[in-house]
Amino acid sequence: MKPSNHSDAVGQPRVVGLQRGKAADWQFGGRWVLSAIGKTAVQGTVAIRKLGIEGDEQVHLRYHGGPERALCAYPSAHLAEWEREWNIPLPPGSFGENLTVDGLDETTAHIGDRFRFGSALIEITQPREPCANLAGKLGAAGALDRLHDSGRTGWYLRVLEEGEAGANMTLVREQAGASGISVLDAYRIRTDRNASGADLLRLASAPGLSEGWRSSLHRRLIQAD
Repeated sequence: MKPSNHSDAVGQPRVVGLQRGKAADWQFGGRWVLSAIGKTAVQGTVAIRKLGIEGDEQVHLRYHGGPERALCAYPSAHLAEWEREWNIPLPPGSFGENLTVDGLDETTAHIGDRFRFGSALIEITQPREPCANLAGKLGAAGALDRLHDSGRTGWYLRVLEEGEAGANMTLVREQAGASGISVLDAYRIRTDRNASGADLLRLASAPGLSEGWRSSLHRRLIQAD
């Protein structure tokens, strides 16, 4: 199946940047780490596989990558907002994201939302959890706290159907997440130590949620009992 370019569709979110990266040594605050957080733009179309964009790498598989976190997305509007706040250039890929998205953010993206991207079908699984490597790459004071407080985390997706896609293609929503839980709400529930059992259960029961988050939420529910 050939990828379809829906870049002219009115009102549809659009991927304005498509990036992939290789593992490399980075120096963050005097320490060296191996990370694939540095992403570069993909030219033309590329294969979208079950484990992500062909040629993309992840290093710390406990926190990144795998079928439940095959792709990472981040809103382009946030990049512009952080540029103004931190006074640093933040082109697409600056947050280590594979998909830089226009017209969609954590309040309008929901767990279990499915999108046709080119000929691939992808599904939102969980919010991104900002890490020290991201903060080190950005080099902005208090970056992790600001990301947490703002909820501008981005999100992960799984690949339900492999295909081909490229930058400037739209994300055509084929199915809305059945739970109606936004990425922002999911992040707030997960990070709230005082979240109610009802909220934890509601999130844990959300169709499409990553199994890692589901298991973690169930453990919290058991401990609460």
